[in-house]
Amino acid sequence: CDEPKKPPKAPGTGIGRESGTWGRAHTERGWRVIPGMTACVTVPVHTVIDSPVGPLTAVAEGEALTGLYFARHRRRHRLPDVGPLVEPGELFRAMESQLRDYFAGRRREFDVPLAPRGDAFSQSVWALLRGIPYGGTRSYGQLAQALGRRGAAQSVGAANGANPISIIVPCHRV
Repeated sequence: CDEPKKPPKAPGTGIGRESGTWGRAHTERGWRVIPGMTACVTVPVHTVIDSPVGPLTAVAEGEALTGLYFARHRRRHRLPDVGPLVEPGELFRAMESQLRDYFAGRRREFDVPLAPRGDAFSQSVWALLRGIPYGGTRSYGQLAQALGRRGAAQSVGAANGANPISIIVPCHRV
């Protein structure tokens, strides 16, 4: 990660030189710098935004959106740890602005960085979903054929249903 070697001291927080350790509190970037480690560990953070379809929980790790969930998300029992609630930073503000424009009919594509978590097959299905144009639709069979796996329509459907980034990765177009 591109974090500074020694984050600035944060008086009264137990983080920084006063505690004898170097670290960083949860932020939208989700960095946690740990002494003696050669890499940063990202932790998920989330915020809740209002939308015309109800409250949406946005989850990020590092510099990318990893989840966007409806309040009554179908697979709620499978939701990952969304981390602590944070004030919206740059990523969440950009996503919220783009969603607002989308719902108002002024935007058809999103350009916030995405990092959905899933196996290779699910990743390939979600990549195809992102390629479906605004107003377009596809069937599970068409997506399976595009993947070169004609008999995988049910697997495509399962990956579509497990899409962690609702609306932005348009599973509603299938």
